Amino acid sequence: MLHGIFRALADRISSRGPRTSAQDTGSNPDRRSVDTAMRAAREHGTTVVLTSDAWEEDNSGQRDLLAALSGVPRPVIAAAIGDPYDAGHGEQLPAWLATYSDKDVAMEALARVLFGERPPRGRLPVAVPDPQRPGEDRYPFGHGLGW
Repeated sequence: MLHGIFRALADRISSRGPRTSAQDTGSNPDRRSVDTAMRAAREHGTTVVLTSDAWEEDNSGQRDLLAALSGVPRPVIAAAIGDPYDAGHGEQLPAWLATYSDKDVAMEALARVLFGERPPRGRLPVAVPDPQRPGEDRYPFGHGLGW
């Protein structure tokens, strides 16, 4: 099921010209999957990583993947595809997007933002907690940036 989401986004990106590949690391990637993703990220000009519930304890592999990808000397774009809480665990990445959906229409909207066809916009409907400082928010209710 999840592979379909990655493939949907890859198809929308490739329809705009760039060569793409999609790698499904699963909801809790192991070390081998993280290493494979790292090799792929080093070979490509830009990496888009989709997260889903990375904030949940059982999905620590996604957080490991994000930390590893932050060390790649190429652009890495992260997008939470269900809810915005994953952004609380990606302080090492310069930017996050949240789609609030894993449907095809959300992947099309994400591709439009990535290619500058639409500006990113929106405000958080919830506060995103800071996992490093319990009781504090990394991003408060209503936070959002755009251009």
